[in-house]
Amino acid sequence: MERQHQRVRIIEEDKFLEFKTALAQRERLIQLKASIESDLYDTQQKIKGLTCAIEQSCDHDWCNETNYSAGEKERWCYCKICGKISGGRDGKY
Repeated sequence: MERQHQRVRIIEEDKFLEFKTALAQRERLIQLKASIESDLYDTQQKIKGLTCAIEQSCDHDWCNETNYSAGEKERWCYCKICGKISGGRDGKY
C-alpha cells in the first residue's frame, strides 16, 4: 500500500518529511548507530589491552588502604602510578 500522501512531523526539527524519506532516514541512522557502536567496542578493547600491558610492566608503588565497616575489616591497595587495584573484602592482596 502506497503511503506517498502521508507526512511525518519531526518535532525536534520543526519540519515535515515524506513518509518514504523518513523511513530511509531512519534506516541510515540505525546503520550509523551500529557503525559507531562497533567502533566504540573496538576502541574499548584497545583500551583494555593497553591497560593490561601497562599494569603488567609497571614498577608498582602500592598504597595500602583499610576500611572498617559494620565490624568487618576491608583491605585493598592500589598503585599510585598505573592505578591497578588489588585486594578486597578478604584482605588478600
